[in-house]
Amino acid sequence: MTTRFASISMWIVLGMGCASEVTGAPSGEHGGGSPDPDYGTPAQIPAVNCDHPPSYEEVSAFNTCVMCHATSRSPSERTGAPLSVNFDTEAAAEANSMRAVSLVMGGLMPPTRAGIELSEEEKQELYDWAMCKM
Repeated sequence: MTTRFASISMWIVLGMGCASEVTGAPSGEHGGGSPDPDYGTPAQIPAVNCDHPPSYEEVSAFNTCVMCHATSRSPSERTGAPLSVNFDTEAAAEANSMRAVSLVMGGLMPPTRAGIELSEEEKQELYDWAMCKM
């Protein structure tokens, strides 16, 4: 589990960029050290709650994701979403969970042009689900 957590953490940092911060840090703190003039402020990895992780059915973010990322959507209904990236089944969501968490926590998904947003609670729920599934 530690190796997969390190892999996810790297995806998150890479997806967000070095100068970004993620809300939901332990104890409400942000940042994490002195800014490096070459790399910006280190990203803060959110705390994970695996005591009672949400099930696939409980991750409300998937209701938003499947608006574009579903096998039932035609290419024109997918708003540019790759045909191979879907969240309408648990298996598909698990297969795409690492990249999804990286993009969502990095603020790149859902895309601004879609006109939809995820709440901080939905983002945390998705993060907890993905991290605890490992």
